[in-house]
Amino acid sequence: MNIQECDISKLMKNIKKLYDLFKEKVNDEDEISELITLAMSNTNLYNFNWISDGNTFSELLKNAVFRKKFILNIDKINYQSSERIIIKIINSLKYGNMNENDVVLLINMLSKCDCIMDKSIYELGNFISKKFPNLLDYMINTLIKCNKCCDGIIKYITDIDSDVSNDDDYIISNIDSILNNYRYVNMIELNFFTKHIKDINNRVCDILIKHDDECLKFFVKKIFNKYFDEKIDNTFSDKLNGLCDVVILIIKDILKNENIDVSNIEWVARGGYSDVIMIGDKILKIGSTRRTKTFPDNPYVNAMLLRREFEIGDNKALFLEVNEKVDTNIEVTEEELYQLYKKLRELGLIWTDVNYRNVGRLLKDNKVSWREDLPINSQVLGLDSYRGDVELKKGDLVVLDNDFIFDERKPDKSYKMSNNNLYYTFENRYLKEKRTEKRGGNKKRT
Repeated sequence: MNIQECDISKLMKNIKKLYDLFKEKVNDEDEISELITLAMSNTNLYNFNWISDGNTFSELLKNAVFRKKFILNIDKINYQSSERIIIKIINSLKYGNMNENDVVLLINMLSKCDCIMDKSIYELGNFISKKFPNLLDYMINTLIKCNKCCDGIIKYITDIDSDVSNDDDYIISNIDSILNNYRYVNMIELNFFTKHIKDINNRVCDILIKHDDECLKFFVKKIFNKYFDEKIDNTFSDKLNGLCDVVILIIKDILKNENIDVSNIEWVARGGYSDVIMIGDKILKIGSTRRTKTFPDNPYVNAMLLRREFEIGDNKALFLEVNEKVDTNIEVTEEELYQLYKKLRELGLIWTDVNYRNVGRLLKDNKVSWREDLPINSQVLGLDSYRGDVELKKGDLVVLDNDFIFDERKPDKSYKMSNNNLYYTFENRYLKEKRTEKRGGNKKRT
């Protein structure tokens, strides 16, 4: 088949024929180069399955000419702002008899791609640290200087699970390049990582305060990326951009209320369903849709300033919640935890995610503290009518994560369960106590 005459779009739909053509041309350097360039220039999110870690493609990559031409054309692909193809490329090359020169070439080519982000950097770093550990330093020092790679590299080298032990050295030696790329770096996270390096941290805070809007936008979008897949259609992106602006306004309002600047924001937890951000005495949770859409408001959950879900489309939603800060560095006995569970049950509420990590002690009475009076009530928070007539005081135990709290009195009693043995232990104990109470009451009447 003449390469000039082939219809590459049709050929790429028939992967076997494409592989056959690759094998036919693989020993002719000019022709295989032309064919690979043509294929990769026409590759996008809809047709990249020909890049594979399967046996046939792995055999092709074992050919030094094919492998080199493939790597040299990585920047020709239309990635459409997604790193899925990059991850596929890295995984396929693991089985391609790579040598050190190939790895150096791969790093250099990836540094030209705009869509190499956190996941693909982890894939690349893990591959290099295991197979070519002597090139890990080259990878880090090359990618940390690139706009779109810088943040992912910082996250990789500071991760306790990575094979990098001298993360401070990389940040210190590249700090000028990092700060010049502040638009592409999670400066709020970098602020946390550099707290112990005073002169570096002062420079980070200066950038944060001077460019707070840009730094906040990158920070919020980084969280959004965790919960929402990259989408090609503009409608989805526009909604997320609009919601990003909403979250930034909320953060700024909290900063004003707390009388602090953006350098005081702390990213304190990253759960499966939400990220937790501490802003002074307020806690902001940002995440995907909740398991419990609504439940009766009550005294035993941490007081809320905001609780709102925003529909995005494609069966996805953004969830925001603002609470008062509580003490989570505490010791809690199983009996204390049970008594909190029991109080909720007495209100007709089922809490299926009973866990020590989901409770805290109040640092002040369980009510919202704000610079001005706000019309906060159960309806505004999207909750059902309030149940209970007590107000928890400073030092009392309170539920932090109100997901998995359900109303026993609702007709639909299909409760979503977390993998939690404590719930079953506590529920059995509670039901046993109620049966005992009932038998005791019957005896008194007789």
